[in-house]
Amino acid sequence: MNKKLAQDASASIAGIIYQYYLAVEWCFRLDTNQSLLIEKDGDIAMSDEANVEVKHFSDPLTDSHKNIWNTLANWLEPSFDTSKYPKLILITTQKISTNSQLLDWKDKSITERIDIIDKILSRTTLNDKQEKVKSYRLEQKFKEVISKFEIYDSSSAIPEKYYSIANEYCKAVPSNNRGRVLNGLLGLLISPDIVGNQWEISERSFSDEFALLNEKFRQSTRVFPKKPDPDQYTVNSPQDSLYLQKIRDIEYLSELNLAHSSYCEALTVINEEFQFGTKLEYFDSYQEEIIGIFERKQKKASKKVTEPILDSQDFYDEVMGEEGPELESYPKRPYRWFRDGILHINMDDVNKNLKWKLK
Repeated sequence: MNKKLAQDASASIAGIIYQYYLAVEWCFRLDTNQSLLIEKDGDIAMSDEANVEVKHFSDPLTDSHKNIWNTLANWLEPSFDTSKYPKLILITTQKISTNSQLLDWKDKSITERIDIIDKILSRTTLNDKQEKVKSYRLEQKFKEVISKFEIYDSSSAIPEKYYSIANEYCKAVPSNNRGRVLNGLLGLLISPDIVGNQWEISERSFSDEFALLNEKFRQSTRVFPKKPDPDQYTVNSPQDSLYLQKIRDIEYLSELNLAHSSYCEALTVINEEFQFGTKLEYFDSYQEEIIGIFERKQKKASKKVTEPILDSQDFYDEVMGEEGPELESYPKRPYRWFRDGILHINMDDVNKNLKWKLK
């Protein structure tokens, strides 16, 4: 049987955790040279953007709920500078009560908003925070705060918010590693560097950490595509293809079938995996390195030719027996069939003077 301790602080701890989830989410909105503050000028603060109060509660948000009036009272304090924030936002997991006058708050004009607040404060019994808000009613700042005040109710609770952030912002890594990226970002917010900097995190610090985590968890899990079966080939070459003819030129007919398979396998993977963006840039560099290595070896081997056909066959075997270079963003070298296929693809290019025959 579960018993609650008299000093049970789980609810308040949940609120702190939730605050950090939202802090990470808002860090993704930072502009260049902008910073986010935690617990320095409210729960979350971004100058020239928003001041955010965060609440993790399950009960409905009613007209008299403390989350409304504590928040307004804090912003109405003389020490709070509202001019730094275009928006004053209350984010809460609570749903606004169907009986509340706060329903559709975002659609109300400033006059309608003030009327609503006045009606609530006209009640005979007010709590301490409502009394405090009422004491600021005639000040100019009151109107400014109410005009900027926004309520984001029904925000996702802890589990849903965690996974929504991970899946929305961490798509660059496999789904099973997105939580690890988010955990790393949460760790950044409570790291000694950030805490020692009065819980201020710059856009650059956050972006740099995010890039490093993406790179780490993308590389450690990205698996190179498996060799496609013949019925999966997206291309098939004719028997008189140039790359096959270059193998016939060195009378190495026993290699034709394997060369054909490697050609089709590599080109199928290239068409599916390396068509655009950063992946294409990485592939282009990989291909250039393969061709550069081949040309250097061919140049060296061509200096020692005594029997052109046999020496060319030996050269072919030597090249095909070596590992290819590494391909950026993958933790292991691509399979040899992929490297071999790229060589055959380039042998098939009439604009490139590549060949197996040594002279």
